[in-house]
Amino acid sequence: MKYLYISLLGLSLFSGCAQLSTEEKDTARSKIDMMAEKTIEALSQKNTQIPSEIEKSEAYAVVNWKVTKVPVVGAGGGNGVVINTKTGKRKYFNVTRFDFGGGWGVKSFKNLIIINDKEIMQRAMRKGDFKFEAGAEVAAGTAGIDGGSGQLVQTKSKSYMLLDGGASATVTARLLYYTMDKKLNE
Repeated sequence: MKYLYISLLGLSLFSGCAQLSTEEKDTARSKIDMMAEKTIEALSQKNTQIPSEIEKSEAYAVVNWKVTKVPVVGAGGGNGVVINTKTGKRKYFNVTRFDFGGGWGVKSFKNLIIINDKEIMQRAMRKGDFKFEAGAEVAAGTAGIDGGSGQLVQTKSKSYMLLDGGASATVTARLLYYTMDKKLNE
């Protein structure tokens, strides 16, 4: 299994060297922006407070995830955008997730994270970061519950999940890592 992770890391480093044309960058950004808009629209139909929460926030991020978990380990990744609500400035990023613990499943989901703290917003807009948390998740189809020790205090950030599909049940320790997408932020 460790060889799989080493191979994936090597492949991601190798693919990170490729240059994108202006048209390819615009297309990639547009896909992420469209995903973010559709996610917010779908979540807002379920919770009508979301648009006003976004408007009052410092920033918000939308992340598109794909996660696979086998009995002891799991991995996933995706991409997203963080948007400063005051300036409209966008930063595109990639995310990687490693899980260690019990559980099984495959799922695809999107997160909307509303950031109400200026310091957290500034950190999110300028660099990548590691985050460690313990968490539990149950998901089936488009319904799910997610809880984690790494979730920020309610007044600083709020997270919403929109499941695309799949099924999983896990209790794990997670390592989350996000990096700014240098190719899309040029």
